[in-house]
Amino acid sequence: MFKPRAAAASLRLGCYPATTLAVTGRWDEAIAEHRAIIEAIAERDAERAGKLSGEHMARARELRLQIYAEDMPD
Repeated sequence: MFKPRAAAASLRLGCYPATTLAVTGRWDEAIAEHRAIIEAIAERDAERAGKLSGEHMARARELRLQIYAEDMPD
């Protein structure tokens, strides 16, 4: 039962871009996020680096869900 569902999900997800960097403006946004994370690490500010990393991943997740939602049938 699990394998057919996993296969169907894999086929469905295969039609999406492999990365959120396909979203207009995401490259510049991601580079800025990475620079801020690196800066926090260089300053040995683990709390800030962790917070920025979490925000970066949350943004990527938000964009991924947006990509999926835009393709959902009404």
